[in-house]
Amino acid sequence: MLRGFSRVLVVLIFFCSALALSVAQQHQEAPSPVPEENAELLLWSTAPGLDEVADLFRARYKVGVKLRTFSSGTELYRNLQQAYQTGEGIPDVARVEYAFIPWLERSKGLLPLPQTSVFAPWANGQVSSLGEVYAIPQDIGAVALLYRQDMLTRYNLPIPRTWADFARVGQGLAKQTNNQVKLVNFERSSLLFASLLWAQGGRLWGREESGYTQTLDSALAKQLFSYWGGLIRQGQVTTMSEYSVEHWNALRSGRLFSAIVPAWALSAFARNLEPAMAKGATYALTMLPNAGRASSGNLGGSSFVVARGSQFPNAATAFALFASTSADAIAQLWTKETRLPAMTTAFVLPELSQQPTSIFGANPVELYRQASSVIPERFDWSPWLPTADAVYRKLFDAALENKISFGQLPALWQKQTLELAWRDGFAVR
Repeated sequence: MLRGFSRVLVVLIFFCSALALSVAQQHQEAPSPVPEENAELLLWSTAPGLDEVADLFRARYKVGVKLRTFSSGTELYRNLQQAYQTGEGIPDVARVEYAFIPWLERSKGLLPLPQTSVFAPWANGQVSSLGEVYAIPQDIGAVALLYRQDMLTRYNLPIPRTWADFARVGQGLAKQTNNQVKLVNFERSSLLFASLLWAQGGRLWGREESGYTQTLDSALAKQLFSYWGGLIRQGQVTTMSEYSVEHWNALRSGRLFSAIVPAWALSAFARNLEPAMAKGATYALTMLPNAGRASSGNLGGSSFVVARGSQFPNAATAFALFASTSADAIAQLWTKETRLPAMTTAFVLPELSQQPTSIFGANPVELYRQASSVIPERFDWSPWLPTADAVYRKLFDAALENKISFGQLPALWQKQTLELAWRDGFAVR
């Protein structure tokens, strides 16, 4: 009996090993250039999790990597732009958000990189423009909806599958809790708005050889402003700063029913909501509500840019490709930062099947893989994005103060941003 069991066990171990090997073989690291001899890289980023990835890269290529970590994206981008413009203190490689690549490209400080097709089509679109590739996609900010599962049960409400359902859930919560539970938070940021517009196939900008087009007041943009503005006016949606102490407290206490969660924020949500889970709160993740089809947009996410002025362009490019496509780096970034890869085949890696927290119920990897797979391929950003965001925030505040209506916001955003873009010399219509 034991001998038979041993044979079964050996067969089972062999099968599992063969399966793991087969899965691993589906993921292949992208080829990279050979680093220069005695290369020493300067790497800039806002996230501390690249320390371990830099160690892995040093061990493989015997290339030195010095990491400088900035406290915020604003500080990183300000220093990058200054370095590119002056040519002093240039980092060889930097991790930046997709949305700010065109703004950085304006300085002519980015080195064109080799094209590769191993990334999600939308991610490839984010790092390329007019036939040139300016960055290597690393991780994604595909968005999904996190909600209080126990509240739906308690108040006998359905999981929202469409945005109309979502609004009805808000009405049900308001009625049954005497307006004590709000539906969701809608941050005063054009990047959140852009992500939701992107999820429905909309665009804010387009780029051609002759210049840019801008459509901040499209029919879809007006529709979204009407929807969210209406929920805000009804008192069902809050407008706190996302990830602030106030926001976390509202989520933990149950005063907020849901949150729109990009993939890179999973660890922050797990860390901040585990105390509520210990007190009986239950959470679940689902795809964004939509109009009858799976949909998602991207919010944040990172890529690597290489400086034209780098003394070690091959080593810098090799690091960007290693950090974005090697199984070791992808596993490290998932376990340490819950960052999910832009590389499509990486989702089969066994390391990503390790669930970092139980607060989401099931492992969120498959949900975000699906979300990434349905993000519309084309969505352009403008090099005057910081200006557009500043105008958006000013107008959003004016709408909150009833100085303008949410219905007026898109036309004013289009007009004021166009005037500022023209003033700064951009060819845009």
